[in-house]
Amino acid sequence: MGRDAYLGLQSNIGDYSILDLYRYSSPGVHDFTLTDRTYFSIDRGITAINSFSTVADPADWAGSTPDAFDLRAPVGQENDVSPGDITEMDILGYDVRTPPPPPLSDFNGDGNSDILFQNVDGLAAIWLINGTTPVSEPVAGANPGPSWHIVGTGEFNGGSKSDILWQNTNGQASIWLMNGTTPTAEVLVGSNPGPTWHIR
Repeated sequence: MGRDAYLGLQSNIGDYSILDLYRYSSPGVHDFTLTDRTYFSIDRGITAINSFSTVADPADWAGSTPDAFDLRAPVGQENDVSPGDITEMDILGYDVRTPPPPPLSDFNGDGNSDILFQNVDGLAAIWLINGTTPVSEPVAGANPGPSWHIVGTGEFNGGSKSDILWQNTNGQASIWLMNGTTPTAEVLVGSNPGPTWHIR
């Protein structure tokens, strides 16, 4: 991942790594030695973000608390990624990505999860929820019959409201594209894989 300190010592040919370029001992002074005066800086040594270790892992940070990248961190304890680690990874070309939030079963786009029900006869209904209070309990679309089963929700057409994923007992998948609690399209998805296949 680029978190290597070569310091001119690798392969006896004077190799240096990208990380070495950010190793300083004072403002404007690169230092490629294994001493306790070196630190990681992204502004030519003016600001020391972390001091480099001189003991176990010269590419890691010195200090009493190991971080997640420590080569010889003790096992059996949590080693967090530090702000210095995040800055270093950013400099090396990695970006912090925020994982998307888990999908909400939000049919009316108000940011609250709603509850999707299905009767044994096949009829679907949606409780639009505010906190833990239903504000509306409409039936959703026409009854597809007892051979169709709701297996999930998602945003299949890139909108901001949930759609309904169905599967027939014969294996056929279908998506109801929804506008709130009203289907705008009821589309069969692909060819039928057969009754031994189940959407998960």
